[in-house]
Amino acid sequence: METKLLLFNLWLIYSTTASPTREQCEDTGTELSCPEQRLHKVPKVSLQNKIELLDMSQNDLDELYKVDFNEYVYLVTLYLNDNSISYIEDDTFENLRELDFIDLSKNLLEEIPDDIIINNEKLIILDLSENLFQAQTPTLTSKSLEVLDLSQCKLTQFSNDSIVNLPNLRLLYLNSNNLMTLDHRMFSIPTLFYYVQIEFNPWECSCNTVKMLKHLIDKDMFEITHPISCVDDKKSHIHIYDKNGPKMCKTKRKVKEEVTTLSNDIDQDGYEDIKPQEYLFKR
Repeated sequence: METKLLLFNLWLIYSTTASPTREQCEDTGTELSCPEQRLHKVPKVSLQNKIELLDMSQNDLDELYKVDFNEYVYLVTLYLNDNSISYIEDDTFENLRELDFIDLSKNLLEEIPDDIIINNEKLIILDLSENLFQAQTPTLTSKSLEVLDLSQCKLTQFSNDSIVNLPNLRLLYLNSNNLMTLDHRMFSIPTLFYYVQIEFNPWECSCNTVKMLKHLIDKDMFEITHPISCVDDKKSHIHIYDKNGPKMCKTKRKVKEEVTTLSNDIDQDGYEDIKPQEYLFKR
């Protein structure tokens, strides 16, 4: 009896998730909302149904394929967040030419195809936050993308390659990753770029970090809301920049004005590189 009951329960779970239908979703005609339905697949619809918004958040999706969206050619807004997606086929979104928003946050992606949004020429916002990219930083291509969220992705690197093919990028979120260095010069590539969020990263304790922060702040590309810390060789967190300015490095002019100075080399940009353990930081 117990075995029969177990088999029936397994069949019940399979029958409600393996072949999802529109009846499991809230359907307004142009919007199909299916959150928290334990769905493993995207529901099938007819091409006659002009679905503009699809909400598949908080389900059990683990892989995405082009065939999943064959009937969603009118789609404008797509929520795929809070699933277990670890694989996306290269041309999954190829036919979704009206898309302007995709939320893929809170999934298990370790990599994503470079050309995944190349054909979505109306796409404005892509949220990839809270995935597992680490060293596999996405290098996307899109002429239209304006907002890219890569926060909390465990990123260990971010370079020119990551945005060189995003000429219209304006907002970039890199906060709460594992970045130690960042070349501020890359942000001159997108001609309309104006803001990057980089707080809560384990920055390298060096004057290069201070110069990067100062440049972004001076250009109004970054605003400090919390003191910025670096991580030294002993894994200690040290404040190096806050709303009042740098706490770690000094320019040549300021060094000359000091009665007591520390004997460290001054780099070519006019910053004296002061080791954290030798400097009295303002906490």
